[in-house]
Amino acid sequence: MFYFASRLFNLTVVLKPATKTIIGGEIVKNPGINAAFKSGIFTTEDEGIAKMLRAVKDPNVTEITAEDRAAFYAKTRGPKSVRGPMTAQAVKKGDTLQMAEQSKKEFPCVICGTKLKSQQGLDLHLVGHRASSQGAEKAAIQEKEKPAEQ
Repeated sequence: MFYFASRLFNLTVVLKPATKTIIGGEIVKNPGINAAFKSGIFTTEDEGIAKMLRAVKDPNVTEITAEDRAAFYAKTRGPKSVRGPMTAQAVKKGDTLQMAEQSKKEFPCVICGTKLKSQQGLDLHLVGHRASSQGAEKAAIQEKEKPAEQ
């Protein structure tokens, strides 16, 4: 399974455009290949589509590698439920304070400490910390362009 992230939540990348061909005097439409990101994530099992997405020179598209996912999940293991366990007594009493505290769960970044509201948001945030992300490349270019101080 190949995972890709985008800073644009509903991005659609055209990998191969749709075409029309004339066969025997009739127009036949050939569908193209598109990669539609949903909530900033695109997954595929097709090696060919993954290869085409890697070749795209769009700074908004980044591959989430197996190492990124393993490092993220190794440090953030926790309960499967975002809200955490609820006691039956709290629900019966209508203890809204306990329920509200559990629904305010945050996902902290293990690198910079930024607190995010969802697991998916944290996945996308961690992609930005990689050295190959757009910000690191811009910083390296700006560092090279600085005039030498005398």
